Amino acid sequence: MGPPLGQALEYLSAVLSQRGPQAVPYEERNKWTIREHLSDLLKMFPNLTIKVSEFHSNDGRILNLVKAEGTIPIHYQAHKYNIPIVAWLPERYPLAAPLVYVCPTASMVIKGGHSCVDPSGLVRSPCIAHWLHPASDLSSSVQEMAMLFGAEPPLYTKPPGYVAPPAHAPGQGPATNPYAGAAAAQQPGGGGGGGGAGGAPDPALAGHALWGPAYAAAAAGSSVARPPGGGGFGAQQPPPPAPAAAHPKAQHAGELAENFKALAARALVGRLQAGLDAYNRHAAEEMDALLEVQRKLVSRDQQLQGMVSGIQQERAGTEGLVAQLGRQTGALEAWLAAHEWKAEGLQAAAAGGGGGGGGEALDVNKVIVPADDLSRQALAAQAEDLAVEDCLLVLEKAMLQGKLAPEVYMKQVRLLCRKQFLARALGLKVAQAQRQQPPAARSSSAAPHDGPGCVLTHGDTWPAQSRVLHAECPIADCEACRQSPTSGAWRCTACSRGRVVAPDGAACVCAAGSLATAAGACAPCRKGFYCLAPASNAPAAVARAVRKCAKHTLTLGRGAATAAACVNEPGYVFAAAKPRGGAATAAPAADAPPAVVLPCGDDEYSEGLQSQTSCTPCPSGLRTDPEDASGSHTSADVCRAPPGSFLQADGSAAPCPVGEFSATYNADDSCTPCSEVFGPGVTTAGAGANSSAACRVLLPGFAPVSARREVLERALADGEALGAAAACPLGFFCAGGDAGGDGAPRRCPRGMWTQQGQEPAAEGDAPLPGAASGDECVAPPGWFLPADGGDVAECGSGTFKEGWDRADACTPCGPGPWLSNRTLTLTAAGGADLAVRGSEESCFVQRGMGVTLVPSTGEREAAVCPPDTYGADRARYGRAVAPCRACPTGTVTAGDALRAASFATPSGGSAPTPDGAGFFSVAACSTPPGWGYFGGHAQLCPAGTYNAGGNLLPCSACPFGLTTAGPGAASPEACSLHAAGYGSNDGGATGPCPRGSFSDGTLARGAPCTPCPAGTTTADAGARAAAACGLCAAGWGTTGRGTECRPCGGGTYGPAPEYRGGASACLACPADRTYVFDWEAEDAYAPPATSPALASSPSDCLAEFSQAVPAGAFWLDLLPGAAGVAPAPGGAGGTLAACVEACRGDDGCAAATHDYATGGCTLWSPGSAAPGAAFATHGGLAMKAEFSAKSVEPFSRGAAAGAGAEPAAVTAKGMGSGQFTYYAGGAAAAAAVAPGSLRAAPGAASLGACTGACSELSLCTGVVFGPRAAASDAIAPLPGGGPACQLVMGSVTTDSRRTLIRAKADALSPE
Repeated sequence: MGPPLGQALEYLSAVLSQRGPQAVPYEERNKWTIREHLSDLLKMFPNLTIKVSEFHSNDGRILNLVKAEGTIPIHYQAHKYNIPIVAWLPERYPLAAPLVYVCPTASMVIKGGHSCVDPSGLVRSPCIAHWLHPASDLSSSVQEMAMLFGAEPPLYTKPPGYVAPPAHAPGQGPATNPYAGAAAAQQPGGGGGGGGAGGAPDPALAGHALWGPAYAAAAAGSSVARPPGGGGFGAQQPPPPAPAAAHPKAQHAGELAENFKALAARALVGRLQAGLDAYNRHAAEEMDALLEVQRKLVSRDQQLQGMVSGIQQERAGTEGLVAQLGRQTGALEAWLAAHEWKAEGLQAAAAGGGGGGGGEALDVNKVIVPADDLSRQALAAQAEDLAVEDCLLVLEKAMLQGKLAPEVYMKQVRLLCRKQFLARALGLKVAQAQRQQPPAARSSSAAPHDGPGCVLTHGDTWPAQSRVLHAECPIADCEACRQSPTSGAWRCTACSRGRVVAPDGAACVCAAGSLATAAGACAPCRKGFYCLAPASNAPAAVARAVRKCAKHTLTLGRGAATAAACVNEPGYVFAAAKPRGGAATAAPAADAPPAVVLPCGDDEYSEGLQSQTSCTPCPSGLRTDPEDASGSHTSADVCRAPPGSFLQADGSAAPCPVGEFSATYNADDSCTPCSEVFGPGVTTAGAGANSSAACRVLLPGFAPVSARREVLERALADGEALGAAAACPLGFFCAGGDAGGDGAPRRCPRGMWTQQGQEPAAEGDAPLPGAASGDECVAPPGWFLPADGGDVAECGSGTFKEGWDRADACTPCGPGPWLSNRTLTLTAAGGADLAVRGSEESCFVQRGMGVTLVPSTGEREAAVCPPDTYGADRARYGRAVAPCRACPTGTVTAGDALRAASFATPSGGSAPTPDGAGFFSVAACSTPPGWGYFGGHAQLCPAGTYNAGGNLLPCSACPFGLTTAGPGAASPEACSLHAAGYGSNDGGATGPCPRGSFSDGTLARGAPCTPCPAGTTTADAGARAAAACGLCAAGWGTTGRGTECRPCGGGTYGPAPEYRGGASACLACPADRTYVFDWEAEDAYAPPATSPALASSPSDCLAEFSQAVPAGAFWLDLLPGAAGVAPAPGGAGGTLAACVEACRGDDGCAAATHDYATGGCTLWSPGSAAPGAAFATHGGLAMKAEFSAKSVEPFSRGAAAGAGAEPAAVTAKGMGSGQFTYYAGGAAAAAAVAPGSLRAAPGAASLGACTGACSELSLCTGVVFGPRAAASDAIAPLPGGGPACQLVMGSVTTDSRRTLIRAKADALSPE
């Protein structure tokens, strides 16, 4: 039971109002909601307690948060259980849902696969999963949780032989209960059955943005009540099956893989948390906006409520005015009804001739008589004013009709107006005097009166002729009176102001039931009195008329007129009959004897007020308390159940059942249980107990407790009071009975214990009883009862005993070096803790050992792990099968750092560990030299890698471009060969083999790559074998149907393989040039293409014959008869084509000139076209060459040769391709050219500069240069005189001659 609600709320208010570093982090606007939610929760579940504790969030912050911890009751299969929980309120509560955990104790486990509780204990009920403020609240969520747990309990008793799952590494998912560590911490010896590491759960395990610390204190102080029989939830829930044993290699691989999974899971959790935080911020902003809308709606609602309230008030005021007008209307109608007879009498008198009973004429002016002198003066003044007003009207009418002269009219008007003024002035003075009168005087003077001449018709025996004015009647408050004509005596016939005529008619007195006041009015008789009508208004007569009711009688209200109005008080009755009904008329009231009343006696009552003459008896079996005061039996409530009984639903009394008592006269529907006074375990000897002293009988299993709260191991002494009952002490049995006799505890023989009371009840539950008979005396777990009749003895190391029984021996843990420890804690007599070897969880193997199953016997055998295996890394408790794990494939154990040198024996000694055995960590497994660790096992290092061994590292790769002679290398020195496709370059550095070479992996370190055979190449760099040299190199290709690579040339070219698109044949040079000459008729010439040997690009393709300009006249002015200038043999046929063919047929021909006018053909053969040493001594001639195509397009990689690739065109400057055909003999060539066609180029000091100058000029067809130094390309003046560089210029003047310059593919270089 938690603290009282008021105390808990005071503590909570102090916590929520605290400021500073220790303040709780909730928003101020939410603190009132938190207080209300927790208040409702404590009212519904009083066993919960409010606390503030540190809470660790997964972003590293430590917060002081409010939590509710304790137990909630559930009902499962007709039994009540208490489930321990803790509910944390996160810092964004109530916008965020609470975090609720189930907290199992050391003997409990969480049910696997629960519908709303995960393995970590986190509750995910529908209310929490769909939390939405303000519709959701904490108490409803916990109430729903209790209902769900009643249908499916989340906890059950740990069954015998239960083995907890192995602890998970952080980040492996919610497989570990966050409170398992707290439970394990309660077990001595550091055991706990492998229930997982203690401490706070990992954020990933909790599956939530926040996680709580270990709930050790709550778990240690809580337990779940077991159903009868001690089965707990284990009776309905079977223990979880033991996990299947995995292959040792697979287990080890899984352990290593889990480390990487944990990192990935942690990163994923971080991402999800960031997304969740962003969503929560958005939701909070949206909620704030909705709250603002709600605030505005509430404000507007208040405004509307104010308007409605105003309208209601206005309505109430209107209804009040209506009611007031109604009352005034009623009063006016009542006055008219009271005086209507006067008008009827006047009308009747008028109709009868105006005579009354005495023959007087009716005087209407006397109908209304003023009440006093002021009223009389006011009436006379008003009558005079109105009379004057009428007279003035008559005079005005007479003047207008001419019957009265104006001057007479004016005179009379002045006189009448003066009278009218005086009458009105008098009226104003009278009105002022009336306003100054006291209210009582005005009221009496304003009372209605009978007017003079009113005929008296009510019971008057006097002569009818006797009349009197009202003002003349001497009787006070008399409204109508007469005077005897004979005696002159006055007699009143009707009184005013509620009075009645006295019996002698000489006065108006107050009626019976009323009493005259000091002001003269009549008031109702006081309560408790009755008032007779007095004989006169004399004080003595009035005093005699007032009578007090008899003792213990009273009136039901004011205005009692007779003694019969006095009734009996509650609790009293009249002793004899008394007059009933109205006032007694037969005898004077003053002579009536006083009433006699008596109080009701025992077991009867009177409700009074009805003039009862007898009391009502109590119902059967009910009694009144003899101690009640006289006259207090005023109702049936005084009839109660006597001591020893209680009041049933039908109103009758029944005796208290056994175990209950009633000590007073009561109206309770039940008796007081003995347990409310003495606690559980106490009862009565029989039914009908009438005091707590009858609660002296002990139930079986309970021992007496003295008044000083000491549990006794003996019977109560005579006169010794029983203070309470407690569970029978340990080592005793209590058969039950009188606490002073046979109910005394009895000690168990042979030192045996009793089991009951070892598990205290949860907070708020009744204590469990102890042993009730000697049959419950047994040996506790970890102890046995020797067969020789001796006292109980403790189990030795290597053995255990689980049950509370009388077994004569302990159970061995199994064959092999098993040990057992005292891991189970029992409560010994006197409350001391005793650790015992009380379960198979007490058995353990030492580090470096494993446990295997013996198939033939089913026993678990312990053994030291052999070489190349490893066992537990610490003492492993429990007898679960856990064999030694083999090292990863290919690894071996080595060293002593991770090996147990010796192990303890059950006798307390030690023994050495066998050589090479007893390893206790996978870290003791390492690779041998030349082996590497991959994918959870070791394997031989492949070629190109190495590993020195003695580690769990993968093989290291050789340096770039290097490899080993084979697998299994153990050092980097073994990387002595170039890897396939690699070799040394010119600088000695290792790199991929360039295109056109290869390396097959057999080259020694530092050797270059092997070149491909002539004319062949590779597709890319880094070729790994000679078979890669299967492509024709640039400038090479196949011809015809042959497959052998040959040099391309003679009008063909062979591009590089990447430009061929898979083809290997030499390609024909492009040729699209046409030279047009218009002489009498247009003549077009399309030259064929030529190319040098090993041509590899269209830029190597030249037009065999070309001219300096594309169209029109162009000719080269040569000197006829000069050396090398001669007509073509046979005249060349008279056509340009024939002339060209003649030049083609002459190997030394450099140009052909055709004359369209004569049909002649002149050939120029300047000298040898073969390059050689002649250039160095004689210089030479260089003739410009043209591309065979108008635009030359270089290849783009990947385009198929001949498939129409279209890269950007390359155009040479000026005329030509930048290439020249070279002829030896510069002086002879200069002598053949007309001097006017030679132009010196003084700035050209090298052959390159000379040809470059020609390339800049369109009409330059070539150059004549002097001796050339091949090394420097410098040129000298021509031998015999002449510049070093002369440009040969063509002519475009109108002429019939046309010259075509020849390009020779084998003479394109001066080298």
